[in-house]
Amino acid sequence: MIKISFATLLCMSLFINLHAETPSPKPQFDVQGAEFMVPKTVSLSLFRLIEGGKRIPVVFLSAMAGDSCDSVSELKTRRTVEGNKLAVDIEGYYLKKGEEGDCADAILQSRSRIEIHDEWLKKKGDKEILIRMNGQENRYKLSYDPGLLKTTLTGLQTPNVLIYGSSSESAAAPLEITLYPLDVAVMHVKGMTIFNQVTPITGDHRPPLKKFAQTKGFVPADQIYPEIRQDEQNCLKVVKKDRSLPEGPDAESLGEFPNELGAQIVLEKIPIYEEDYHCR
Repeated sequence: MIKISFATLLCMSLFINLHAETPSPKPQFDVQGAEFMVPKTVSLSLFRLIEGGKRIPVVFLSAMAGDSCDSVSELKTRRTVEGNKLAVDIEGYYLKKGEEGDCADAILQSRSRIEIHDEWLKKKGDKEILIRMNGQENRYKLSYDPGLLKTTLTGLQTPNVLIYGSSSESAAAPLEITLYPLDVAVMHVKGMTIFNQVTPITGDHRPPLKKFAQTKGFVPADQIYPEIRQDEQNCLKVVKKDRSLPEGPDAESLGEFPNELGAQIVLEKIPIYEEDYHCR
């Protein structure tokens, strides 16, 4: 089952239409009466979006910027590409203070995203992303493994642009995403729900899921894409060329799972955030 992490909830508003080739235009921020701010630290996450009919990695930048009574602009950045190096300069954001009053208990964020285009990502050799802010340089290594369709972002020197949830004093684990083809979905088993709790189902579900998938016209994804690994016992990645993937966050029920009372076989699309893709 796919769960929604706090990091994803924090960032979802940046990606209004995940399947659109061109993002929806955003309203222009009115800078009149606003103060230009440079954040002390910025958080970094890694997502996957769709560009040119393929999934691409996207580096997401986010800075704490104000409370819910205020309004903030997007995080202003400049980017340049030279060979295998991508340089990003974080300039700052506009903050317009609101009137004090009955405001929700929330913190606003100024956000920006850096698309990693497919052609540059798949050039030979590791890539370096250099992010500059407040006179300090943050160095990240970006690597792509075509044999696993996997992109990895590793922090090498991160004084003030930090992997989400880490600090400058502690080294964060590398971020990884798998760039699955667009026609791949995830089939897995969901147990009976009793008092808002899903009953766990143990064992290797792949053989019965494979048999079920074939009866419904699906093909195990590794038969079409040898790079895809079927190494999770609780689910099966599948392809069906003549149908679209499930829309929206809810899973699509395909039928009952044999020999398990109340258990359902469901189909879910690949999420944007790797942390949210784990079969349960």
